[in-house]
Amino acid sequence: MRDGGALERMVQAEIGGKYLAVHAYDRMLWTIRSGFATLFFAGWGLLLRGIIEHPFGKVGDGLSNEAKEILFVIVLTTVALGFVGLLLDQNYARRKFRVIYALDRLMGVMLAKAGQPPDPQELAEFVQVSGDKQNNTYRLVSGYRPAWWMAFWIYFTPVLLSGASTVILWT
Repeated sequence: MRDGGALERMVQAEIGGKYLAVHAYDRMLWTIRSGFATLFFAGWGLLLRGIIEHPFGKVGDGLSNEAKEILFVIVLTTVALGFVGLLLDQNYARRKFRVIYALDRLMGVMLAKAGQPPDPQELAEFVQVSGDKQNNTYRLVSGYRPAWWMAFWIYFTPVLLSGASTVILWT
């Protein structure tokens, strides 16, 4: 005889744990994103302030070679940080959406049983650490694609702006 109460408690604990995991991944994503934005705006703000306030940055109508070198380095740094930031962001986003997929499926199995104790075999796939699995279930969650595009724009827009700023300042 199976102890349906123990199974129910285990499923409830699993659901609670998955909610906590989703929130932990969200926290990590926003830490990475805000860190990137802080580095981007602080770095560019300091550079532009230096170019505007200090005469070393200007020679005649254009920038000095020293200022151009600094500008080039900050653009490369922006591109590198944007690329690495997007890779980190997507790693955590995939993990988050794997957990969401497992949570959705687990809830679906529980709702389908409508008060009957579920078969432990049906739950085995979902009562596991979902975020670390090496599978593509994250792609099956409808929110993943919009989240991917949002992250892309979070990291790509500063890269685009830094490139445009460079063109404007360089000429």
